[in-house]
Amino acid sequence: MPSPMSTALKYTKPAWLLASLAGAGSLGLLTQCSSSSAGDAPGGPVATKAEVESPDAGSRDGGTSNAGESNRIPCDADAQADAHACPGASTVACCGGFCVDTAADPRNCGGCGVSCTDHQFCTGVHCDEAVIANVCGNPSATVVLDQYEADNEGGAAIGAALLANCVPPPNVVQRNEDAGGVTDPATGRPITGVGNTFVNGGGSWGHPSIGYLDMMQLTPLYSSVMGDQYYVVERSTGKNILSTTFESLTAQHDYFYVELAVEPVSGTLSFSGVGMLAPGTMAAGYYLGAEIVPNRANYPNAWYLFEWTDTNGDSIPNAADSFVEMTSGM
Repeated sequence: MPSPMSTALKYTKPAWLLASLAGAGSLGLLTQCSSSSAGDAPGGPVATKAEVESPDAGSRDGGTSNAGESNRIPCDADAQADAHACPGASTVACCGGFCVDTAADPRNCGGCGVSCTDHQFCTGVHCDEAVIANVCGNPSATVVLDQYEADNEGGAAIGAALLANCVPPPNVVQRNEDAGGVTDPATGRPITGVGNTFVNGGGSWGHPSIGYLDMMQLTPLYSSVMGDQYYVVERSTGKNILSTTFESLTAQHDYFYVELAVEPVSGTLSFSGVGMLAPGTMAAGYYLGAEIVPNRANYPNAWYLFEWTDTNGDSIPNAADSFVEMTSGM
């Protein structure tokens, strides 16, 4: 359920966000949001440890074929070096007896048999470590919208930051969570695929896709709620890296984390900025745009946790505020 505190946490759309969206080129302005206010729900996920038990491995691909396989067209494995062994683009090759697009398959990333590890993503050319320093590795990004305005504006700020700071700039578009080619409609699994970063503000409360990644234990962090306590847990260790009360989360004070996760079947790289409540998600979007993406080389880990304090009292994340890095990890 939403926190009793959350309905009081309204916010004004800040000037930095309006400016970044107006100059975002192909990203465009957010023109449609749900009538639900940003304060109607926490900005972050509320999954508990019990909710992230992994289903059997057979359910991971939602019944679909592997990414990059060209409709399972068989080919002569002995002829995989033959440029004419498979029809289609020059990146389609005969790998393991089937025609595979090596620009779209994380198990044949850029060439047959080049398989990205659990902590890597495929750019369509090669495997990169899934760390913040490499967020410009993909040539495209999709800002995924849900029903919460704070989530959408936080995600749009991240997309604008990628567009403004990556060289060459990626192709950035906005799509609704349930739009075709964004998530698997049966499972919520993100499927933007190799070379296309799945960008979102907020977590599993508004995004079924992040709920899927949490459930499959693919996210490095997850949140849980017990009574009036809010926790952020490092999945690999089970350690609470944040323990706070809802009472401490206000329009002038919140926490947020940024994280990367890879969905292995489609090869989708997920890039999230997650606040505990809506103000934290807005703070995540601002700080990713103002500090983290422009200075991404200084962020070699997969996730970071921050505390935001509105030191100038305007309830809007900006350069006058305090952003304290609390911890980070892989």
